[in-house]
Amino acid sequence: MEYQIDLIVDHKTQECIWLIGAPLQKQVEWEEKPQQDKIKTRIIKPDTDRDNVPDEYDCQPDNPDKQDFGQRDIAHLPETEQLKLVERGEKPTFVTANKQNTNLPFIVSSPSWIQTNDETGEVEEYGPPNLIYYNPTNTQEAKNIDRLIKAGNLNTKEYHYNMGKNLGYSEVETLNFIKSRGIK
Repeated sequence: MEYQIDLIVDHKTQECIWLIGAPLQKQVEWEEKPQQDKIKTRIIKPDTDRDNVPDEYDCQPDNPDKQDFGQRDIAHLPETEQLKLVERGEKPTFVTANKQNTNLPFIVSSPSWIQTNDETGEVEEYGPPNLIYYNPTNTQEAKNIDRLIKAGNLNTKEYHYNMGKNLGYSEVETLNFIKSRGIK
């Protein structure tokens, strides 16, 4: 069986953690499997930690306690919940166009929409500014987001991948988002 070894940083404790498990492609493959296929696969494939994810697709096949570490689907949480995660240090940053009732520091970035005028070739900016709220331990991630927004390459895979990383989304969640938008 093919495994990959990853080093990640737990944003809460700042500890480095080694993950030994299925390659990301296999994890994504599992996430995208229809429910009926998952049921069949669970019957025929071994699942060492009995977490209902067969070892072949499991990011940590020997550790049921840490299953899905960094794999939370937090992008779909309401703004108030995402903000609470940043306040608790469980998410590095949060971007919104709405002023929030918090003591977190924030960066005011470029307007929300940036596009190139096809006729003149000039960059046009419009819309409310983005407010990038961040946990004080994650200042660099907030600055990275500010740079990404100001660069204006909003419809590229690289933009969304780096944005997801700096927002604290899992790689699987970010890649699923990119795929769902048909971004190449």
